[in-house]
Amino acid sequence: MSSPLLPPPRGLALWAFAGMTLIWGSTWYAIHEQLNGTPKFVSVALRFALAAAALAAWMLVTRRPLGIPRRLWPLILVQGLCVCGINYLFAYSATAYIASGLVALVFAFNVVVSLLLEPLLLGRRSPPRLWLAAALGVAGLALVLLPVQTGAAPPQRLLGVGLALGGAICVGLGNVLSSRLISGGASLFAMNFWGFMVGAVLAVLAALLSGEGWQIVWTPAYALSLVYLSVIGSILAFALYLNVVRELGPVRAGYSAVLTPVIALLLSGLLEGLLITPFLVGGLVLVLLGNVLVLRQRAQRLAR
Repeated sequence: MSSPLLPPPRGLALWAFAGMTLIWGSTWYAIHEQLNGTPKFVSVALRFALAAAALAAWMLVTRRPLGIPRRLWPLILVQGLCVCGINYLFAYSATAYIASGLVALVFAFNVVVSLLLEPLLLGRRSPPRLWLAAALGVAGLALVLLPVQTGAAPPQRLLGVGLALGGAICVGLGNVLSSRLISGGASLFAMNFWGFMVGAVLAVLAALLSGEGWQIVWTPAYALSLVYLSVIGSILAFALYLNVVRELGPVRAGYSAVLTPVIALLLSGLLEGLLITPFLVGGLVLVLLGNVLVLRQRAQRLAR
């Protein structure tokens, strides 16, 4: 019997859901704070190296295994490149051109991308509702881009949205590969650790090839954002996510993807001066409606 002084497990899960959603919604602005003159790929490398070190220390203390079955290593490498590597190179690059909240909105399209890829990679049938969800997502992104096409915004906005869309596609692919890894027996924590490692190595290579240099501009805002992204945004939010999945199920946990861009856009409006236009609001509504349809489809699939 649970103590009357403590909320029931489901109540704790709701607080965990709120916590992880607020954290993930605010990480986009933290990325914006990383662009202080420090080469962006160096910031990505530092973020994931610190996250990997902190997660490894926690796993060793709690005696969780770091190993992955050998047969899953090819998938681990590709999944790490998609979820903790290439997509963050896209995200940091996109944030150099457009507001962080707008990057978060485009990245929310990854939910639709995941379900579009599932028939190809997991052999699951695509229901008609999936295509409606995809159409809503594409229409939402088109609304976000419409000011660019009419000359109401600089070309950099189009480039930023394009980079963010590339990152969303990478995340969608990584999510599908994560499903295969979990069904193959991979530990979620070990999968995250190796994903962080792959992301850090890729970012180091990207920093070397970019020629931007390695000089880090250490300011209080940069150091705080680095710790926040590495420890709070990567490790604590993931632990909260696991609690939500265990108590409420993966579909309800997935609704965080619906709320995260809303929080990111609000922060961009308050802290970055992002102008919330009717086009942006309309695009947000359509993208999030598409995500809701995808999540409902997953709920129906799990209920069968």
